[in-house]
Amino acid sequence: MRKNTGDNYRGCLVIKVLKGADLYRRIEGSWYGIVESARDADQQNRT
Repeated sequence: MRKNTGDNYRGCLVIKVLKGADLYRRIEGSWYGIVESARDADQQNRT
């Protein structure tokens, strides 16, 4: 059963790119950088 079915759910964005492995890796790397920066900032705020 799907969990995301409430009034606020707007769906999932899916983008298909032919031969998009390089683009995928770049986006994934950017996302990991954002997450790591947020973790670092959170740790600094806790001390």
